[in-house]
Amino acid sequence: VTHVHDVWHTTIGHVSPMNEPDYTRSDCTQEGMQVPPKQRATVVQDVGEDLAAQAPYSSVIADESSSVGTQFDPEVPQWMNVPGTSQYAAALAHHTYDLPSVTALRQAGAIAQSYGKPLWMTESCCVVTTSNGLRSRIGYDPTITGGVAMADLIARDLTQANDAAWDWWVALSAAMGCNPVRDPACPQQKNDQGWNDGLIEYDPNYGSDHNYSLYPTKRFWALGNFSKFVRPGAVRHNVSGAPTNLDVMAFQSRKSWQVLVINDDPVGAPSTALHLNLPGQTRLHAAGAFQTSATDDLASVPDPTLTSTGMTTWIPAQSVTTFLLHK
Repeated sequence: VTHVHDVWHTTIGHVSPMNEPDYTRSDCTQEGMQVPPKQRATVVQDVGEDLAAQAPYSSVIADESSSVGTQFDPEVPQWMNVPGTSQYAAALAHHTYDLPSVTALRQAGAIAQSYGKPLWMTESCCVVTTSNGLRSRIGYDPTITGGVAMADLIARDLTQANDAAWDWWVALSAAMGCNPVRDPACPQQKNDQGWNDGLIEYDPNYGSDHNYSLYPTKRFWALGNFSKFVRPGAVRHNVSGAPTNLDVMAFQSRKSWQVLVINDDPVGAPSTALHLNLPGQTRLHAAGAFQTSATDDLASVPDPTLTSTGMTTWIPAQSVTTFLLHK
């Protein structure tokens, strides 16, 4: 950390000293590290003490459990309650590979709040929407269906666990499960052979066929609906009363609001009307709207209508839309 800071002039703000400490595989095919709960306290304390002494601009996050319901929730108190540990944990970090229930997410948020720590979702990937509405991690889906599925996970984690950060695994992947040279259309089509991990895909055979093209998925654009506009320091406000097919989130930063709306209805369903009340709406003006859908990639769309009681707009099926409102 000090080398990167002093030589490369780059500051590492947080160090995560273990990944998925519940790791039990014997084949060593994944980036895991088996650390029993009580030993996690020792790791956090030792790394935290050294960072405080040598690199006070950096601190520890932990413990990156694979699942929320069976690991993070029951195990975090086992190591955070060890005297001398909590002071070195700047944030509590979890993954969501168990596709946790609302109850488990809320418990994780309560645990973080009880220690006065922010909660971060630091790794998730590979979700698709199946015919019965459940999420799985099998297959490749670069379409808006996959983009909306990921946006739904973000919305659940931010609103139910009150996560303050959300990271996707991974940015670039060659696991599209098809050959884009033989079939140029395949990077934008679903298949059962690939893996839903990359935001952007590339040809796994680029070394031999010299195809260096990059293929953005709808996940890439849908994540942009969040990351491009909802910046560090924004405060999320609870939203109630929205139509059941919509996930609606409102964030406030200084003199502006960012309203994110996800429509889960299938492609071809009619658009849904949304009316949203916002504090101080009489002093707000529309400053842009951006949408990711089956046909649009974070494209500019018409602003909402602002009235004396709030904003009114229509949300198309299978879309993620960000509305910007400024004072």
